[in-house]
Amino acid sequence: MECGLGATGCEVLDAWQIINGLLLKIRPAVEGTLQSLNWVVELLKQHLQNLIAAGSFVFALVRWWKYREKVLFRRLEEMLKREKARLGQTRADLFSNVLRPSVGTTTEAPTMSNGALGQTLVGRGLIPFALPVFQNWAGGRALQKSIIQLQSQRQVHRGVQSQVERELANAFLLRGAIETSRADISSDEGARRKFAQRALHHYDMAIRLAGDEGDLDALELKAYQLLKIGEVDKADVIFESILAATERSGQSKQRDLRRARAWKCQAVIIGGNGNRVLELLSSAVNAFGAHVPHAAQDLLDQAQINEFSATVRFSRGHTEIAAQNLNDAEVSYELLKKSVAPMFPFGRAIQWIKTISNRKTASDVLYSAAVAGLNRVSALRP
Repeated sequence: MECGLGATGCEVLDAWQIINGLLLKIRPAVEGTLQSLNWVVELLKQHLQNLIAAGSFVFALVRWWKYREKVLFRRLEEMLKREKARLGQTRADLFSNVLRPSVGTTTEAPTMSNGALGQTLVGRGLIPFALPVFQNWAGGRALQKSIIQLQSQRQVHRGVQSQVERELANAFLLRGAIETSRADISSDEGARRKFAQRALHHYDMAIRLAGDEGDLDALELKAYQLLKIGEVDKADVIFESILAATERSGQSKQRDLRRARAWKCQAVIIGGNGNRVLELLSSAVNAFGAHVPHAAQDLLDQAQINEFSATVRFSRGHTEIAAQNLNDAEVSYELLKKSVAPMFPFGRAIQWIKTISNRKTASDVLYSAAVAGLNRVSALRP
């Protein structure tokens, strides 16, 4: 039926009628929502004072709990200081009353002057006043109690110290990662070098705090940073130390993938298509093949290792194995692309906006890496 406004005018009119019909349908729902909001606002007005009081109480409770934790550590430190002062002073007094063997004395002579030890224990408050015959007995019980308490406190103190050192190592590791990121995005060569050196310093601090156990994460990040600034020999030494440390550890997915990453980086350092490179890449491919990497970063590592292996083997004429490596790389890149692809409407448009505005997330970076990897795999096919 003609509306008398032409084809475009009729389409606009039809669209307006459809929109108007939708508005009429959702109007009751909107009015109901507004009524519900008004009810909530009125309810809040009625109980606002009680809510403020409850919020103040919860805030005070949280503050008290945090202050209580601080006080507990402070009391522990104060108690340790008191015990140290009291026992240390008693020890000094003890050695001032020792009767040391000399000319004219025998080994059977008493080591302490009569009553000196008991008087010292009483004077320093380790035991209450007691008859001389009971002073040694009372002192032994009191000191045994102190020994038990101090041994327990030593265990607690060691646990706290170990936890603090672990957290401090984590802080240094994260600070190093930040400096690495600053080095990556800096356009000034001098600034990049400065940020890289800072990152290496923080990674070293994390490694030192780990002690003999070693912080393999910090070692791996330090090796990557050394590769970026061209210190390949130092990086290779670190990768060797990682392989040596993981050789002694038990079998696990994390251990095998860490070793595979080290082998891949050593192959990159050596370069070319020699037998040693093939050996390293074969070990890396087999390590990843023994597990199913579910994490996106693991998929990227597996794809890159297979792509690298395929490139080397094509240059050596190992076409069958190279083709298999290439297929495996393509599968991993496809899985990675699907796992991080935008799942909502206009996702690709938003990803394009992020790209041009340099506001990429980790998923965006992995998605771009997967797309670039698939393009390289396609170009490598004979």
